[in-house]
Amino acid sequence: MKRNIGRTLAPALLGILLIAGVPVWAQGISNPIGQPSIVVRSEPSYHIWADQGGWHVRWTTPYAGVFSGTITSDGEVRDLRRAAGGTPAWLSRFGTQRIIFGTVTAGRSEGFDFQTTGSTVTFSLLVNGFQVRPWQVFVGRASQHPAGMPFTASASPAVLAQQGGSERPRGVDIREINERQREGSP
Repeated sequence: MKRNIGRTLAPALLGILLIAGVPVWAQGISNPIGQPSIVVRSEPSYHIWADQGGWHVRWTTPYAGVFSGTITSDGEVRDLRRAAGGTPAWLSRFGTQRIIFGTVTAGRSEGFDFQTTGSTVTFSLLVNGFQVRPWQVFVGRASQHPAGMPFTASASPAVLAQQGGSERPRGVDIREINERQREGSP
């Protein structure tokens, strides 16, 4: 009887130990590489990805909402900028490893880009002061959802440098999406 318990517990314990040491996408959270499809859905959503240009955070909403959060890296955060260019008052670096943002957005896409010398980034994201639900977050080319909030994603600067050339991402205007739908395009 004792042997059976040991045989049952050993694989489970090994699995727990292995999960603790592997990248987040192997834990079922997400592979952050590549831009997810950015569309305005019926409720607010965040879109996060990493590529050769660094990390990108976008949000979309069909109605006015307050988007805010904290992003923490295990390395220095550099080149923080609004997706549309410049550094607005709603976006700031707190120390060398943390980004804090908060702004009202309505009927469009908004966001920012940054680079980090670290390999992990932790996202704590809010809409209207409440933590977003995992299904409101789309990470990487596969548009996967994190297992929970906050969540940590991994992509080392060396891995990102090996990615193919990337065109600077842009926001998506709800008018553009509406026009595409009228024309019958996805």
